[in-house]
Amino acid sequence: MRKSGDPKSEKRSALPDSVAEYVPSLDQGIGYLLRAPAHIQRMTNPLFRVRHFVQFRLERLILRGAIARLLVIAIAIGLFALAGGLIAFYLTGAFDDPFASIWWAFLRITDPGYLADDEGTWLRVISVVMTVGGLVLLIGAMIAIMTQWLNHTIAQLEQGLTPIVMNNHIVILGWSTRTPAIVEQLLSSEGRVSRFLDTFGGRRLKIVILAETIGPVLIQELKDRLGPHWRSAQVILRSGSPLRLEHLERVDYRHAAAVVLPSEKFRTHTGGDETVIKTLTIAGRTDAGPLPLFVAEIVEADHIRAGSKAYAGPSEIIATGRLSSRVLVQTARHPGLSRILADLFDNEGVQVFLHSAAEYVGVPFTDLMACFESAVPLGVVRGRPGEFLPLLANAGSIAHGDAIAVIGHSFETSRPRPVSMTSVPPPVQVPALRSGVSARRVLILGWNNTVPFLLAECDGYPRAFSEVNVASLKPAAERAMIMKRKGVVIEHVRHDQIDCDVTARADLERLDPSTYDVIMIVASDWLPSAEEADARSLLGYLMLKEILASADRKPHIIIEALVEANAPLFAVPGVELLVTPQLQSHMFAQVTLRRDLNAVFEQLLGVGGAEVSLRPADGITDAADFFELQQRLGAAGEIALGIQRADGSHELNPTKRESLRLGYDDRIIVLTMSAE
Repeated sequence: MRKSGDPKSEKRSALPDSVAEYVPSLDQGIGYLLRAPAHIQRMTNPLFRVRHFVQFRLERLILRGAIARLLVIAIAIGLFALAGGLIAFYLTGAFDDPFASIWWAFLRITDPGYLADDEGTWLRVISVVMTVGGLVLLIGAMIAIMTQWLNHTIAQLEQGLTPIVMNNHIVILGWSTRTPAIVEQLLSSEGRVSRFLDTFGGRRLKIVILAETIGPVLIQELKDRLGPHWRSAQVILRSGSPLRLEHLERVDYRHAAAVVLPSEKFRTHTGGDETVIKTLTIAGRTDAGPLPLFVAEIVEADHIRAGSKAYAGPSEIIATGRLSSRVLVQTARHPGLSRILADLFDNEGVQVFLHSAAEYVGVPFTDLMACFESAVPLGVVRGRPGEFLPLLANAGSIAHGDAIAVIGHSFETSRPRPVSMTSVPPPVQVPALRSGVSARRVLILGWNNTVPFLLAECDGYPRAFSEVNVASLKPAAERAMIMKRKGVVIEHVRHDQIDCDVTARADLERLDPSTYDVIMIVASDWLPSAEEADARSLLGYLMLKEILASADRKPHIIIEALVEANAPLFAVPGVELLVTPQLQSHMFAQVTLRRDLNAVFEQLLGVGGAEVSLRPADGITDAADFFELQQRLGAAGEIALGIQRADGSHELNPTKRESLRLGYDDRIIVLTMSAE
């Protein structure tokens, strides 16, 4: 109870009851402090706070860097010399003034050799203490500080944060499983690289990679992939994000000859088109002179136009989703064609070259075939952006600025002959080319963001496909909604979305796979990584193989893989493997070094127009050599590109005067106009 005469009680009573009951009296507060734990008592001690204030200030000074740490050591040495000198002055009496004793102490700290000069017990004791303390402070601390500073500097340099200054280099933005393959293709294309450097006035190809984080793992991966092509001075890594302009300037992208911008896989349902388009927009917003060529990847076909408009400079948009789906469809139409197309994209063996047509202005397209003795002309690239005009069904002639696209073994040997030596082959009748495959039933196992394009491509060949069904663990309703959002409508072939786990035997058996003509196992991009996607595809294939083991009818199996190292796992007879990232990497390298090739590849793989096809050798097995074969097929409106033997091996652009010896089961690789 409160006492009415107590002033403290009266003072507390002026407060509200809810507050007053929590306000202790003065004597209660003092008693609490006296009974408080030791650490609370120390906190209230002024000396304790002063000591902690000094420690805090010293900590902030030391953390400023190596120079600040050296300053702290210098101050400590000075104080130590001051204390030792004053003690020696007053204790030994060996010095006339304190300044001399302080200098004596400083010399003992910095040089142990002065110990022999001291006489007297106290002077020697102080000298030993000063010398030992100096060794600890001056040598130990200095070495520790300098070592730490050097390690920090090296670690900072290894992070790749230093901006580069370079001209006419190639920049690759982002790191993925395809990056080492792109670098390898660029470095191994020696002839094309030399012509690329001649165009920009460079001496040696330099490649700069901008990755989120760099380290020994990435460097070792590059070394393992490049092998003898690895040069630390030729391949430079920098850390950063392509979505930040200051990071793009870190790789000096404005002075680059070309910038390669692959999309990021396994990030979004659109394959990372948003980040690609944003990067193009950021890189294009500058007034600092001309912009370099951007070779960018877009997965969604609907985003191609937006990507081309996002960048203010020259650009080539590679629609990898459409590219992969087209190669899969062409392989389904012509078994074995994927290996031939892969050779055309690769930079080894036969390649697609572009030659200037300045000396052939006015020459009709029909006369170009005879101008090439060691190569096969495909067509003409005209204008900018390049438009590919195939020689087939084209009554035009060479115009100023045109480039002739040919396939050959090297740039030099594929050059055209003078016009005066040309001659038009006489017309010869040959059997009409039968369309690759009659209407087939196709089963697609798995789902990724390119399957809608794959279905749209199949729908463009109603003579080749009668039914295309998709079976996946992703719900059919969700797949149907994705196709609707992408604007994909299947009109010419029967189509169904089936709920199915492609790794479950019971689900696969219900599909009755032996009734299909073609089965495609596509990599599922809804998994966390490419390795896991390939593992799931492998398991699905093994389950499918077990089911088909006892079937009388074996479908043509096509498997899409995402990691090149996993290709041997699928290397079995009767299976056609397509490593789409490898194909895309080859495409990036080729277009980066010769941008007009993008128009050529787009034409050769699309629905309608010219396409690479396989025709049976039936009816023309009597052709003596490849030159005669070209003449006979040329009269039928086709261009002979090579031979595919019955065992699956093929040869593009064979020697024209060597004996062919065609067999009945051999097939001829031709460039023809699509019948669809």
